Amino acid sequence: YTGELYKQNSNRSEKLYALSVDIAAPVDGRSDVHTVYRDLIGKVVVEENSVIEGSKLVKFSVDHAQSEQKATVEVKEGKVLFSLTSKGVTKTAEEKLGDSLVISANFGRFVLENWEKIKKGDTIKFRYAAWQRRETVGFEIFKTVEEKNGSETVIAVKMKPSNFIISALVKPLLFKYSEDGSKIVGLNGRVPPMEKSGEGFKDLDAEVVYFY
Repeated sequence: YTGELYKQNSNRSEKLYALSVDIAAPVDGRSDVHTVYRDLIGKVVVEENSVIEGSKLVKFSVDHAQSEQKATVEVKEGKVLFSLTSKGVTKTAEEKLGDSLVISANFGRFVLENWEKIKKGDTIKFRYAAWQRRETVGFEIFKTVEEKNGSETVIAVKMKPSNFIISALVKPLLFKYSEDGSKIVGLNGRVPPMEKSGEGFKDLDAEVVYFY
């Protein structure tokens, strides 16, 4: 599937980036996920490669050209292993694998696995792999509203940090899913690409529209 990223509150008039996600057919239960963000002239700004098994993450790697960082997150022997290379210096970290580990590549599968609970109003807690911080961060997701998008019912889901300190740094993300939870159709919030700021870049919150 593909997506287009727009400046927030621009009524989708100011396009910023394009997104493509390719999920390979499973081999021995594992699927490769390849995600690419490109700027308006087609230059790759963020590239992610992941291996997932069902709804579980096996390995994630990212090449973030804008911040000149490369990172991996890998699950091995009951641990989450982080590696981050920035300006030629590599730092690592590890922590014990908890009940859940979610990152962009397996987020949709995790949501679908918990969809019936979300749909009936339960709050689902999970650990999100923040590769920039080399640690997992607690988040929770819950349904906010059901609405109509033409003839189709769309269910809005909010994702926010469980920790109030992190909440001060990261605004909640607002997702829109198809009624059966199988497809993400929209997102408002923090995205992997960044926006130009002076000589460098800063974090970007955007509106994303998805196409299948």
